[in-house]
Amino acid sequence: MIDLLDIGVCRKGIWQFAHHNRDGDIMAIRSHKGGSLGDGRDKWYAQHLIYDYDYDKDWVLAEGEKDFNTSFSRGVQVFTGTCGAKSIPKNSDGVYDFAPFKYFTLNANGYIAYDNDDSGKKYGLIIGQEIKKAFPSHNIFQIQWGDDCADKFDITDAYNEHPSKGIKYMEAVMNARRIKLPPFKLNSFDILRGSDADTRPIKQSIQIVDKLLVKDKMSVFGGTAGCNKSMLSMQVGMAIANDEDYVLDFKINVKGLKVLYVDTECGIDEMNRRYNLLKKNFPNWHGSDRFIMISRKVKIISDVLDDVEDMIRMEQPDIVYYDCLYNMSNGKDIAKNHNLSPITDRITDQKMEYGITPILIAHATKGNHEQGLTMDRIAGGSHLQNWAEHIVLLTRTNVENMRMLRIDKSRSVGFPTCYYGMEWDGDKFFMKNIGVIDNYREWLISEQKKLMWSEYLNNIPTDTFNTKDWLNEVEIMGGKKLRTAMGYLSEMVRCGVVTTPHQGAGVYTKNMSVIANDNDGE
Repeated sequence: MIDLLDIGVCRKGIWQFAHHNRDGDIMAIRSHKGGSLGDGRDKWYAQHLIYDYDYDKDWVLAEGEKDFNTSFSRGVQVFTGTCGAKSIPKNSDGVYDFAPFKYFTLNANGYIAYDNDDSGKKYGLIIGQEIKKAFPSHNIFQIQWGDDCADKFDITDAYNEHPSKGIKYMEAVMNARRIKLPPFKLNSFDILRGSDADTRPIKQSIQIVDKLLVKDKMSVFGGTAGCNKSMLSMQVGMAIANDEDYVLDFKINVKGLKVLYVDTECGIDEMNRRYNLLKKNFPNWHGSDRFIMISRKVKIISDVLDDVEDMIRMEQPDIVYYDCLYNMSNGKDIAKNHNLSPITDRITDQKMEYGITPILIAHATKGNHEQGLTMDRIAGGSHLQNWAEHIVLLTRTNVENMRMLRIDKSRSVGFPTCYYGMEWDGDKFFMKNIGVIDNYREWLISEQKKLMWSEYLNNIPTDTFNTKDWLNEVEIMGGKKLRTAMGYLSEMVRCGVVTTPHQGAGVYTKNMSVIANDNDGE
């Protein structure tokens, strides 16, 4: 082996090690723990030998030529760098040279066997992690020297104690710890491997208010013009701050929360009026310190979300209502996603940094009222729907004090798709839940359309009629297009204005009581 590695001893008894290239030519000579003659750059020792190893068998990374020779002489597939524990050999382009480890298979374990000192433990782990980064499928371990091993104890010391077995070294290998990929961060993502997910605690979704509000989720509360969405939002927020058990008959599950309400529409005097009117509906009001309001001073505030963030930082609320989306756009068209995303991105950042649960209040687009409560009607384009993790919708109806509420999306909890009737009491300034709506469409058709349907139906003399009778009245006598006439008929069926005892037979029965009941309730 001495000839194979060109090992020598100088007159002072110091070992001298030759450094070879892959062709076996000597590139440098280094004295043990001394200087070098020739190419003194850090490189892999014994390059003319290490590339002939069996890649299905275990390997060892030792610290220094002496431990290399001790291991190699005992038939171990061993590697070492030429410049000590702190250095890792590099290519000419400055990248770590891990080529000798590239082709080892899953059958082979690698062991980092640096000296038993702080430097060996630290830099042995570092090089092991770097090799693992380069080849994630490799099985790499760091040996653990026992407590009975002296400081700087190494492989050679172990075999000097027990030439045939190196017992302390064998024990260190048996106690080796697997080296895992070092933790690292991406700028835009969190990393979750399946192996980590197997043991990571599951974060359960917490409904602050059953069905209406989920903790840590980006929520959108959308509503039609004049449906009292801001009042309902304040009512829910104040009920949470006051530790009520229920709000709108939905259970409040989390107590002790602080609410920040951001108003960009009505101004501080109106906010004060609404707050004090709503407060009267809570017999035991004690939530003043946990319901904080800010209201904009001027019509357009370019840095409104900067001010909101300052307030969040100062008050540290748990829930933040952003009322409303439109006034945070600085007049830009929020139907265009590139105008909307800076707002949602900023709210997301605030949620992530401060741990808030944000609720963004948004308007519904004009028209299409009879489509019902669907997220497609929220002003804000597809981006808003995709961003939102929980969506609650509110609308006016054809009855003055009647509203309807519906949950239309949730990424984290199961939710009902029914319509809830909400009664607005203008005298008490309060909303209450009056139950589940059976046929929501009859509450949404306009009075003008209902009167038109009633007139057409009254012109048909019998209570039962067929499609031909209807088309004669609407298309021929009324001058409507065939498509429009058939659309009216389908809509009346959906709303219950007429019924079809024999569905598909083209026969209909009037059900005028629906309209009469609606008129009585107005």
